[in-house]
Amino acid sequence: MYTKLFQKNYDLLRWLYPAVNHMPKSQRFVLGNRMETLGLGILEATIGLTERDSRIVRHRILVRIQQLQTLVRLSKDLSFLSFKQYEHASSILEEMRHLLQTGGGAWIKPLNRSAPSEIWNQRTGRQEKENALIQKLPPLNSTLS
Repeated sequence: MYTKLFQKNYDLLRWLYPAVNHMPKSQRFVLGNRMETLGLGILEATIGLTERDSRIVRHRILVRIQQLQTLVRLSKDLSFLSFKQYEHASSILEEMRHLLQTGGGAWIKPLNRSAPSEIWNQRTGRQEKENALIQKLPPLNSTLS
């Protein structure tokens, strides 16, 4: 999965840089720079994912993919990208999203759709700790008598 994900992201970046260079100069350094930064951030996070696969890291990558998808769509709506360019970028981003969510048929478990706080609670056992502390407290009615 990592190799496929890395290659998709690398291909997207190879396409993205020339596309951004054809944007109007006023947007090249605002919208285009943000798109490039997100693309590079996804690539860096993907490389980090090879060291330690976690649902939190995959969720962060999914959020960045969604942000990049939104900026690509905005660029299309503002006529900075053609519809064909938009389709190309969207298909790559969708394939990347699919690889992260399903594991690409690899050995890793699919990413569930839990909220980030639920994932954090699962990883840290925070909810169990809170429940244990609550059980140690005396009942409310015993303190009133």
